[in-house]
Amino acid sequence: MLRKSSIISLAVLAALSTGAAQAADVQASRETPPSLDYDDGERLANADDPAIWVHPDEDNQNQSLIVGTLKEGGIDVYNLHGLRLQHIPSLPAANPDHPRQRFNNVDLVYDFRLSGKKVDLAVASDRGFDRLAIYKINQNGSNAPVPLTEVTKPGLPFVFAADQDEVNDELTVMGVGTARLENGQTIAFVTRNDRSEIAKFRLYDAGGGKVGYAPLVRFSLPSQFTLPNGQTWTPCLDEDGLTPMAEGTVIDREHGFVYIGQEAIGLWRTTIDNPAANLTLIEKASTFGTPYTRTFDEDEEEYVCEYLTDQDPGYGGRLVRDVEGVTLYEADDGEGYVIVSSQGSNEYLVFDREDNNDYVGTFSIVDGAVDGTQETDGIGVSNADFGGVFDDGLFVAMDGHNEPDILDEEGEPIENTNFKLVRWEDIADQLDLEVDDEHDIRDLD
Repeated sequence: MLRKSSIISLAVLAALSTGAAQAADVQASRETPPSLDYDDGERLANADDPAIWVHPDEDNQNQSLIVGTLKEGGIDVYNLHGLRLQHIPSLPAANPDHPRQRFNNVDLVYDFRLSGKKVDLAVASDRGFDRLAIYKINQNGSNAPVPLTEVTKPGLPFVFAADQDEVNDELTVMGVGTARLENGQTIAFVTRNDRSEIAKFRLYDAGGGKVGYAPLVRFSLPSQFTLPNGQTWTPCLDEDGLTPMAEGTVIDREHGFVYIGQEAIGLWRTTIDNPAANLTLIEKASTFGTPYTRTFDEDEEEYVCEYLTDQDPGYGGRLVRDVEGVTLYEADDGEGYVIVSSQGSNEYLVFDREDNNDYVGTFSIVDGAVDGTQETDGIGVSNADFGGVFDDGLFVAMDGHNEPDILDEEGEPIENTNFKLVRWEDIADQLDLEVDDEHDIRDLD
């Protein structure tokens, strides 16, 4: 089914009449169990980034999966009811003075050829060990006893770090976006923590049922900007020696683009083939170009930034830092949307996949059958017909403040995060977006 929603909310009509980017409200239908951070060195689970795996049999797409990273808490795999099917714990470091495994972002590869057969992969960025962690997905989906099995080739070098000292300093991999291209090559774009660096890797069959990866290109996003008034501006960072980092990344293989969210700057678009030479900033953070003060906090041992909004020259955009998750809604004929998490405003901005990425609208996930979302990191979306509640697609967002509160033994709230599941149709109705539940994510044509 390919249609244009015929319903426009009052919020959108108000925005059209006033020119304001007012967010439309939607509600989540389901959620995953709480991920709790006890901060005791034993159980550190903070939901971060989801990916939606679509079952290869269209008659069994209700058996699809959601793969979610939990930072030091590992990886969880859920069914479409939000029930946890599998938990993959993070590993401790071999040396207790080194960081433990930490899963940051995750993306999917469909029809990767491994040992002569087509398999689907979940590729996670392992920030603690500075590597990519690669898992084969069981084609039985939610009916499989073990949905994910690790197939990473052992002994691969660090993704970014020159040595273990840089790993200890967390100068490691952050975000990841993957795709299998028409030429048969499978690639990953990965971002680096506390740096503006990006790297493009290829994934390959390493033999013995294992998958390896090797670097192709490295480049950097800009960290300093010349404003229209001729002044030079850099964003405020809480430590010296850093450059504004990027995290969320998604690849649009059909159009040949890569989208990258640079937290303090905005949303970039570049090309898969020559990413260093074709950077375009398609939407800025609201504080872009704004002067600020920077004061060192002795207790926190970091700088505190205060943007001087009364001196804002008006060069900023709609995104409110941090610019976090980036995902792609694919429809037939190259149509669809790029969606970005605007963490500072608890909103999600939608841009056209075509037409030079024109801004389409903004939505928020508010309280309903389950609570809404705040301070979202990662997001994921799928157009697939999953049947039942999600027969017109699914949007998943990390919730940084899950409710109700869960208290520790002393009666204090434990940091509580999870993932919220939203009907794509509800978002489409609010913003007059397309609904295409027939487009096949596996189709390269």
